[in-house]
Amino acid sequence: MARIKAFLFSLRGKAIIIGTFCIIIFMGVAVYIILSTEWSYYFRDREDLARVLAETAGVNFTNAILHQGVGPEGTKNLDYYIQDLLSKEKSILTISIFDKNGMLIAHSNSFEHNRFYEDAKEVIAHESTFLREIKDKERGPVLETITPLMAGEKRLATLRIEFSLKDLYDRLTLRAKNMFLRTLIAISGAILLLYFGINAMLKPVRRL
Repeated sequence: MARIKAFLFSLRGKAIIIGTFCIIIFMGVAVYIILSTEWSYYFRDREDLARVLAETAGVNFTNAILHQGVGPEGTKNLDYYIQDLLSKEKSILTISIFDKNGMLIAHSNSFEHNRFYEDAKEVIAHESTFLREIKDKERGPVLETITPLMAGEKRLATLRIEFSLKDLYDRLTLRAKNMFLRTLIAISGAILLLYFGINAMLKPVRRL
């Protein structure tokens, strides 16, 4: 115990402790900045993809409503486009279409047809494409995309597509674990080099 205390209060001990502390802080900040930057980049990329997909799909849904209306035949065509979109994009959780009064007229789950949604008024209130991330306890992180279906200046309906962000979070979690392991190895190596470097620097001092 006395030897440890003597080491901690020695010039060499203080230099190693301060150096180690600085290394850990520097590496921690660097890892945080890298992960934050990567998250922003990947999330923005996912947002752009969701926006383009929703607005592109909205053209097909708008045409189906214009040509067939919102009756049984129109709903049949909407269901066809919904299933086609689901088969092409695996990250989609749900697709729903609300009329201008907030009533559900099409959904990726047939059991949801004609169901009343409490947030329907909020959904149809958006005048342009709107995106937000939702934390869902059952489904995990979800990216909600809402876009109005317009024919000129007339609003026909509103499209909502929910995308799963679980794969994105899983990828970044794995990336963070790998970086954490590499950081530990780098810190250990840096501390070892620091120890030998300080010893070499203090040799002349100890001789005095």
